[in-house]
Amino acid sequence: MRIRRGSAEKPVRMQDVVEVVYDERRWSLLSNLRSEAKGILEALAKHDIEGYIHGSIARGDVDEYSDIDIVVPTTVRSHRIELALIS
Repeated sequence: MRIRRGSAEKPVRMQDVVEVVYDERRWSLLSNLRSEAKGILEALAKHDIEGYIHGSIARGDVDEYSDIDIVVPTTVRSHRIELALIS
């Protein structure tokens, strides 16, 4: 048995479906996290760094423990990412 610290179960297989019912607080949390993630992706794009959101924000099953998961699918030196995020 797998114990998850958040409130929603993650899909285990591709064909699994998890229904998530949100109240206003959860919709607000999802909106805020997606807005912040969009800002990060835009900052990376300004420096020609391609990124993708994945994890709970992409699935839409966020909770109060959710973080922002971004994948950069190419090799990028860490200082370029740091520069993009601080400028």
